[in-house]
Amino acid sequence: MRGRLTALFICLALVACSQGESSVVSRPVTLPPVALRPPTNLDQGTFSTAANNPNVTTNSSPTSVPEVEITATTIAPKTTSTTTTTTTPPRPITLAFTGDILVQKGLWPTAARIAQESGSTEPFDFTPMFGDVAELLTSADLAICHLESPIAPPGSEPFSYPKYQVPAQIIPAIAEAGYDACSTASEHVFDGGGTAMNATVSALESLGIMQSGMARTPDEIKPLPTQVGDVVVAHLSYTLRYDSPPPAGEDWRSALIDVPRIIADARDARSLGAQAVIMSLHWGNEDSAVPTKQQRQWANELTASGEIDLIVGSHSHVLQPIEQINGVWVMFGLGNFLTNMPTKSSRPEEGQDGAIVTLTMTRASNNQVTVSQPVVYPTWVDKRSGYTIRNLSVDLASASAVEAGIASSRWSAELASLRRTRRILGDQYLVPGSYLK
Repeated sequence: MRGRLTALFICLALVACSQGESSVVSRPVTLPPVALRPPTNLDQGTFSTAANNPNVTTNSSPTSVPEVEITATTIAPKTTSTTTTTTTPPRPITLAFTGDILVQKGLWPTAARIAQESGSTEPFDFTPMFGDVAELLTSADLAICHLESPIAPPGSEPFSYPKYQVPAQIIPAIAEAGYDACSTASEHVFDGGGTAMNATVSALESLGIMQSGMARTPDEIKPLPTQVGDVVVAHLSYTLRYDSPPPAGEDWRSALIDVPRIIADARDARSLGAQAVIMSLHWGNEDSAVPTKQQRQWANELTASGEIDLIVGSHSHVLQPIEQINGVWVMFGLGNFLTNMPTKSSRPEEGQDGAIVTLTMTRASNNQVTVSQPVVYPTWVDKRSGYTIRNLSVDLASASAVEAGIASSRWSAELASLRRTRRILGDQYLVPGSYLK
């Protein structure tokens, strides 16, 4: 839904009226490129119309009354006005979330071949890898990815493992896939230094994609509420550690998981108008489908604060459970969405498994937001067919590989992926369909 989002900016104003005179005191704000217009009617979407009573006579003047016998008295109605109020219920908004986009070196030859075959002047093209899932992502009011690594700045070469600075062409691919925003805080956030972070934020911004987790200036790391349909949303992003140290004096460029800070940031977001706060957390142990004690402790403390409406996890490179904690949905880990994993025998096959998770947010008349139960569309990275991200609920809906028109080897691999996902998440969250054989 890129292009239909509006960043929310609030200018404080004090209006004093006395004897027909008014004064306005305001604090100016600077609008970044993602700001289109301020949201309107944040409460209930009301409007009023006033109509004068047609029986009312105006501009009348005193008249003399003749001395005659009065047999009846007619009293004209008082001059009144009526107000008609129409209330439009807030419309639920749909959101979509995906796991790690980790553009490892193993993907680059395929992306280079795609670019060459299409006649592109760019060295890489990752766009077709999202082709099977773009329609689902685009249909959401707000689709959020997790971009795990910064891009290579202009004039710099990309590199991969153990440090990451990936080809910049992943950004237009993300845009073409239908994403509106990305979380960017991860252990790799400082791998390319401040220059790579600047390039990443600017590239996303140039294509209308918002992000949280990287900053070019100290103010940019602060919450920025955004109007999405009838709900004002704030998206915040934090990571458990940095593999590369921040540049000297530039710790402000990203944010570590710190419960008091996160709660304070969420409250700041609400003070700026946010009605829902989404938290993206890069946490847990790699290759483990079991949340750590630290993850559970953080999840409990954050959801108990009453300031967080949703937690979306990343980093483990495999799917982790979905649970409701203190009434708040916590998706501990969404696995890998685009990846070359498993890259060695020690890596589990679950590294190819991921998900598109959708849900709705509904704002009540009191501005309280409710979040629906997440719905999971299981995905799998088809490494043998150009690293295409497959939507298993579509591919496996047929009765057989022959009926689906796909190779038996791919069919078998997708069935194995689905079994792994069902084992971790259970069927209660999976989107219903005939693929759940």
